[in-house]
Amino acid sequence: MTDTFEMPEHRCPFCGSLHDHATNTTTEAKPNAGDVSICFDCTSIGVFDENGSVRKPTEEEKAVFLADSRVQTVIAARTFQLAGLL
Repeated sequence: MTDTFEMPEHRCPFCGSLHDHATNTTTEAKPNAGDVSICFDCTSIGVFDENGSVRKPTEEEKAVFLADSRVQTVIAARTFQLAGLL
């Protein structure tokens, strides 16, 4: 089950896209500080901060998130969708 949550308005730290919602694909919990964020527009990985905004990940965080098969699946699915393949 997925749930979508209103979040404080913030911009992707990579592409600058404006976002104000987050969808959790694995639980029913609202994102917490330190949780991964995947930009809907550019598929870059960010990290939620304590204010509900998204920041660039550290190299260590990025490595951990990219090793997670759930993150890989979401990025792959969105990339295919953006390319018109889904």
